[in-house]
Amino acid sequence: MRRTLILPVLGVAVAAAIAFALGRMQATEQDLSEAPERRATVPSVPEAPSSLQLRLVLPTDALTDALDQAMPGSHRIEGRQRICIDVREKVRESVREQVGGDLGRLLGDLAGQIADEAAGPRTREVCQDVDYDVTIRKNGAPRVRSTGDALEVVLPIAAEGRAGFPGELARALGFDARNFRGALDAIARVSLDLTSDWCPRITADADFRWTDKAQLELVDGWWIDIDKPAGAELRRRIEAGIAALDDTVTCDMVRDAIAPEWREIDVALPVPDAGDDLAHLHVRPTGAGFSGIDYGTDRVAAAVQIDGVTELRSGPAPGTSRRLDLPRLERIDTTANRVEINLPVRLGYDRLVTELNRQLAGKTFTGTVPSGDARVTVEEVTLYPSGDRLAAGLRFTADLDTRILNTSGWAYLAARPVLSKDGSTLRLKDVTLTRQLDNELWSLLSGIFKDQIAGQVTQSAVFPLDEAVEAARDHLATALHDLEDETGIRVSLDDPEIALTALVPAAEALEAVARFRTRAEVSAVSLR
Repeated sequence: MRRTLILPVLGVAVAAAIAFALGRMQATEQDLSEAPERRATVPSVPEAPSSLQLRLVLPTDALTDALDQAMPGSHRIEGRQRICIDVREKVRESVREQVGGDLGRLLGDLAGQIADEAAGPRTREVCQDVDYDVTIRKNGAPRVRSTGDALEVVLPIAAEGRAGFPGELARALGFDARNFRGALDAIARVSLDLTSDWCPRITADADFRWTDKAQLELVDGWWIDIDKPAGAELRRRIEAGIAALDDTVTCDMVRDAIAPEWREIDVALPVPDAGDDLAHLHVRPTGAGFSGIDYGTDRVAAAVQIDGVTELRSGPAPGTSRRLDLPRLERIDTTANRVEINLPVRLGYDRLVTELNRQLAGKTFTGTVPSGDARVTVEEVTLYPSGDRLAAGLRFTADLDTRILNTSGWAYLAARPVLSKDGSTLRLKDVTLTRQLDNELWSLLSGIFKDQIAGQVTQSAVFPLDEAVEAARDHLATALHDLEDETGIRVSLDDPEIALTALVPAAEALEAVARFRTRAEVSAVSLR
């Protein structure tokens, strides 16, 4: 009877042992942490301010032609001039020249005093009328010289004529007609400005200077000076030429020159990694400033700054550009030449996942748990957006000494994507496990995931952005080439300043904003 009872009990025990062993041999699948919500951030590319320097150019021959045409080929001036001689001074100079030296000076002063006393106050100065006939004529092409803050237009003039004393005695003595000649420069100092309504304002001063003084000694001590009569006529002629400058450059000429440039511009701009989505670069002027005039010998240039914004817009570029009304022209200290363009730089999650799997998939992490040794192997890494963070799912298998067969499951990490200081790389920071699930496996493996795997993800998740930035630059270069063909504005990308900002986890990629800052070369706009 006793033997009969022992056999069934022994069978139950063996069956229980076999069942326990089979349980340990059975592979299990458990998740260690909760999967974060999949939630993408909608990216936006802000518009960027830009400033272009446009030069309105007026060739200086437009000014010289106006002055040259206002000055006749020749002009005759006739008149009578009263000239006088100081008797005492004439005697003093004559004795000084004949005797010379210190003695000559002493005797000259003495002779001057004697002459003064002998002549008396009424006869000390002797005056006589002189008739003159002078012709002034242009004597060469106008010359232009920049004085820094103005333009000096110089027109060479020759003066020649006859002068003499009136009366029969003078004619008999040959003092009635003596030839003389001289040379001078007629000068117009011209400065320009632009008013707030885009109208030119020209101011100029008329002047002249003798290069060969037109003076003639008719008789010993008797000189004629035609500076006053010839100078007055020259000044009048120059002022007539200055008045003609107002018709040389007008308000309409300036406005008509700038109006074609004052418009919205759209050029197609393919965006890398955007699939079939179309986009275009939109350029819109917003204001204008004027800093002054640059005076050169061959041209006068007004530096005008055009302020505007560049913006990336979705969809194809419009076929036509829209003209805008000219704004008020503001006065500014200096003009700037700075072009900024913001473009998206996308780093697709598929690329990031490929790189993370290359570094992590198949890698085994070991550690000691309360029940013995444990080995965790990362089998696969996935990545998706979760608000302002990235969620990384790690499929793993765990080999525990307390279990005969492996255990597998998913663990989820959350990380913050950041850019390096120089913007050349993308990193994942603050890598942490998401909310842990309450199970036995977590208590066994949490140390390995926290201390080793999270650190390895932080170390491995470093992604260079050079290729993404270069792709954006290449696409931008194509668009800027089209911009140059359409507008004449050449934006150089030879050495741009590039900065990456505003990194956000979008639906299919991490998207940053690349700001390209450079300079532009704008063809000068001629006012003639």
